[in-house]
Amino acid sequence: MSESWSSQLLATRPRQPNQVACGATCLVVARALKDAGYAELLMTGRHPRTGYELDGDPGDRFAAEVRRTHRRITSPVDLSGRWQPPWPRRLGTPPWAIARELSAGHTRYWARSGGHAVVSTLAFELPRRPAPLYIGTRRAPRHVVLAVDVDVDTVIVYEPSAGELVPVPLDELHDGRIPLAGWSRWWWAILP
Repeated sequence: MSESWSSQLLATRPRQPNQVACGATCLVVARALKDAGYAELLMTGRHPRTGYELDGDPGDRFAAEVRRTHRRITSPVDLSGRWQPPWPRRLGTPPWAIARELSAGHTRYWARSGGHAVVSTLAFELPRRPAPLYIGTRRAPRHVVLAVDVDVDTVIVYEPSAGELVPVPLDELHDGRIPLAGWSRWWWAILP
């Protein structure tokens, strides 16, 4: 990633504003990585093309965007105005809502379970298309992180509860492991 508004945003270590907004936090970061104007809006409070303004400092603006995104993706209507199964916000973010949010453009996204083919697709798509990853225990997915870049043998993952970029060896992804935020099992990647 080159030095940009999105890099500056990540340097502020933006964290999820509550215990259940990890998925929404990853969506806001993913959008900032793909949309320089949106990243600039979060950092400066003003969108460079539209002139739209947001109050507060970067941390306040980021948290407000995450809360707004979380309300939208758990509501009965998605970004394009289509019906989606509503979801209790206290349970976090369902994978179909993240896939629908990312699919608002021309590319369709869906959840794919781990494995060599998914890791290969993930490595191919990064950093052009950041990918949310669901992680958790053996019994259930509990947390969402965002794969943002790939190196020869490492995926760089944004961990929203800490606001940090963390390297994860590709070997661990191949084995279905992703030891972040106290969780150890990788469940799904949301990919095109």
